[in-house]
Amino acid sequence: MNNTYLHLTLTHLPIVGSLIALLLLISGFLQKDGSITKAALYLLIFLALVTFVVNHTGEEAEEFVEHLPGYSHDAIHAHEEIAEWAFRLMILTGISAAAALFMLIKRSAKARLLVLVTLIANLAAFGFMVYAGKKGGEIRHTEVQAKSGQTVE
Repeated sequence: MNNTYLHLTLTHLPIVGSLIALLLLISGFLQKDGSITKAALYLLIFLALVTFVVNHTGEEAEEFVEHLPGYSHDAIHAHEEIAEWAFRLMILTGISAAAALFMLIKRSAKARLLVLVTLIANLAAFGFMVYAGKKGGEIRHTEVQAKSGQTVE
């Protein structure tokens, strides 16, 4: 297994995982359920670590495909640019989740506020992750680029 394979394999986990974490965090926040909230925060910390690996392996994946026929440098660059923002937001979300988790464990009065900040950061990270995934798909999967009703040749 090389880094390109690792990148392509792990890249979906932060996208789907951040949605699951978002739903858990909203549920825990609205229900004021510490167990659900903590589970979501632990998941976000894990996803930030996975996102670090995905980002780290992205450069080698780019070098592997950029000279192959049928690959667009522009598509790779567009994916790389948006993926950098997704990476930054997910790392910020992971740090915020760790801080919120610490504050929850310490029963700090400001824990709920930090959970809300983490929820908002996760929402932004999820949006950027989805868009980065779409741009990544456009590198190889031309059907992603097709508009509704348009055929791909």
